[in-house]
Amino acid sequence: MIKTFFLFLLSTIVAFLLGCSHKEIEEALSFSRPQFRVTLSSEQIFQLKNDAKFAVVLTAKPTKSVILPISVSDPNAIKTSATELVFTSENYDTPQQVLVSSIAFYYGTPDTEFTIHFPPATSEDKKYNGMAPSDITITRLGLPLPAVSVN
Repeated sequence: MIKTFFLFLLSTIVAFLLGCSHKEIEEALSFSRPQFRVTLSSEQIFQLKNDAKFAVVLTAKPTKSVILPISVSDPNAIKTSATELVFTSENYDTPQQVLVSSIAFYYGTPDTEFTIHFPPATSEDKKYNGMAPSDITITRLGLPLPAVSVN
């Protein structure tokens, strides 16, 4: 922890003195270890709207293309707008957005949790080959029965 802090501090000072970005210094000195960064914009999906999204980026430039597969725990209930993401040395730090949609909805269904799985990535870049981000959980909100009144 202390070593990481001092390396960060050193790279910040060097970046300031050289007039370049902290990110450029980190990449040049390889302080940051390669990994996937997943950002979830919503942990809930409504049955009548498509509003759950997540984005994925790589934290370090790959030497070869990196293919990250995506799957869902129940493909009969939810789907993703992509089944895989492809990262290259040109787009590795551009967030790739994935939309999560509800497929079937029924009145009276309870809130249900689903998992977005990330099987291991494939790449000729050994830093990323076999690596995968942690799975994420999304809750599909239930659809209550409509109120019925009898007069």
